[in-house]
Amino acid sequence: MNEAEFVAAYRDYLPNISMFLSRRVGFQEVEDLAAEIFAIAWRKRSQPIPGYELAWLYRIAANVVAN
Repeated sequence: MNEAEFVAAYRDYLPNISMFLSRRVGFQEVEDLAAEIFAIAWRKRSQPIPGYELAWLYRIAANVVAN
């Protein structure tokens, strides 16, 4: 995933990830956790299978919330 693809994924999937987080953590934590999730995703951007980026982000989000 190159930078442009990552930016597009961020723009497309941030609302989904934010909603996922808002059902699991306090509202005040959503923005910081979303930033952490996308920072992890940026570092691991070569790992997602094309077409499954959102599922991959949900997995990262679930791990972040669990920790």
